[in-house]
Amino acid sequence: MKKYLLLLSVTLVLASCSSNNNSSNKTEQAVSDTAKQNLSENNVNDIYDNFGIIKVKDPLATHIGYPADSADVFFISLRDVGKFHGKVCPGIATGFKMIKDVLDSLYGDEIPVRGNIKVACSRGSDLLDVAGYITGARNNIGRGEINRGDLVIDTTLNPHIPYSFTMIFSRKDLGKMYKVVFHKDRLLTPEDRKFIFSVDKEVFYNHADSATQAKFKEIVQKEVKRTLTEGPRKGVYEITRCKDYKFK
Repeated sequence: MKKYLLLLSVTLVLASCSSNNNSSNKTEQAVSDTAKQNLSENNVNDIYDNFGIIKVKDPLATHIGYPADSADVFFISLRDVGKFHGKVCPGIATGFKMIKDVLDSLYGDEIPVRGNIKVACSRGSDLLDVAGYITGARNNIGRGEINRGDLVIDTTLNPHIPYSFTMIFSRKDLGKMYKVVFHKDRLLTPEDRKFIFSVDKEVFYNHADSATQAKFKEIVQKEVKRTLTEGPRKGVYEITRCKDYKFK
């Protein structure tokens, strides 16, 4: 009789545990499904994700078996760039579209391949950082297996135009190149540009008062949203075919 009661107790305990586990699993699944639904709904309304996608292939990922987003292709959005770089300002938003345009010119209907693209810039800039992230190009640090020396600063490319810089994008397999001249002073209206350029250092080094910081954010985000909904301002960058540049 005691053995029977003991066996019955164990059975009831196991049944209770199983019920609790099933309930817990259902709850976790419900939470997961809700999170996925919210993420999907947020993405539909996310102007950063909806600004366009840059597709790239990455042989380095293929070599080690790291899974891409679809088959062997990675999808890079402006939201991804913002996570990598730490911000999305008018220059980054416009630069994302510029890099997409350049890669479309370099590859046409093909998908750009990381490790096959070199990038040069007349000076250090946020867009050199972003171009390195998207194309995989690096100087001498990181991705050395396929990208060492593919990201360079070359001051001889200086366009000698205030607030402007030059970038060169090249396919290593074909030698096909495009030059971009990017004009930062054309990203904003004259009035907004005057204010931003006069206080940006104070803001970034935490020396600006709260009113100045608030106005700075308002102007920047207003222009970011305008860029993402209407497109980059005319004349911010020019892309031309380049044949005579030699990477150092």
